[in-house]
Amino acid sequence: MAFAKRKQLDRRGLTLVELLMVISIMTILMVVAVPLLRPAFQDRYVREAARMVSAYFSGAQRRAAELGRPVGVWIERLDGTELGARHAVRLYMAEVPPSFSGTQLDSLVRLAVSGTVGRLQFVDSEGNANVNDAVVLNTVLAVGDPFTIKFDHKGYEYAGRRTASDFEIKIPWGVPPGADASGGGVPYEITFAPTRSAVNPLVLPADAVIDLSLSGTTSRRELDPVTTTGDATPVVVVFAPSGGVDCVYLSGNQEPLPSPLHLLIGRKARVVNPLVTTVWSPELTNLGDPTCLWVTVSNRTGAVITSDNLDTSFIAPATLPPRLTPSERIKAAREFARSSVQKGGR
Repeated sequence: MAFAKRKQLDRRGLTLVELLMVISIMTILMVVAVPLLRPAFQDRYVREAARMVSAYFSGAQRRAAELGRPVGVWIERLDGTELGARHAVRLYMAEVPPSFSGTQLDSLVRLAVSGTVGRLQFVDSEGNANVNDAVVLNTVLAVGDPFTIKFDHKGYEYAGRRTASDFEIKIPWGVPPGADASGGGVPYEITFAPTRSAVNPLVLPADAVIDLSLSGTTSRRELDPVTTTGDATPVVVVFAPSGGVDCVYLSGNQEPLPSPLHLLIGRKARVVNPLVTTVWSPELTNLGDPTCLWVTVSNRTGAVITSDNLDTSFIAPATLPPRLTPSERIKAAREFARSSVQKGGR
């Protein structure tokens, strides 16, 4: 009896055959389970990316209020290739440098007009050339950099750009009073475009991206229209100190934001050209994937809200017939996101 007990105690481990059977079973379970778990992990990455983007925009809005001057979010396109220009994985803070009104108390400006283009001439109160103002602007602005100028510190802001030899602005309707070349000049205020912060960027997790090919405003201003495909210039959304969106920069040009901005958070593998895509299944496009999320920024208040993408039943041909154009599909998705925002979103 004692011998039998000792024999039972001696057999505490597994035999080689038993060990191989356990390993085989575990391998089979892993092969079966991993494909089932992968979508759950991918969904988690998209949700986490949407949360990060939402928090980043809210942080920029708070920063603008704290500093008392505009602060933006710089959305860096991946690169200048056709696919790279359509999505982004990095976001930076962007701050607007202090405005410039000249180096002297009597710094003035006037315009030399040719058609709808005006060249800035910097002068003093006696009409003499003010070289210092031009020198400072040449230091701040590189050739091609945009700026805006307000004459006499009031009225309309004119969009301009530095050229190789001048500072030129577009004049859509008449020369501002007192700013013509024959006059003595008027005070001015030049506002510069945002500059990218040197602080480490926000990098989205795994294969999550901002799908710029499908992102844009409710009023259909696209962040990646066909005319800018291959354009690596960033999208910059600028918050005013009051909280709302001050403006947005697209292809280096400043534009107002007339309606809420919708950013679609999806997967890199599903970024496509929406104007040539004919299949909108969840496996092929971010627009057809109900697990993708919209991050919406209110143009008026700056509030940032996350909402669901269209569900598959809405994308189905019975509800959204194939005769609808890609643009109409995108519009429907943004309207869905906008209605979610009006209800409170997430």
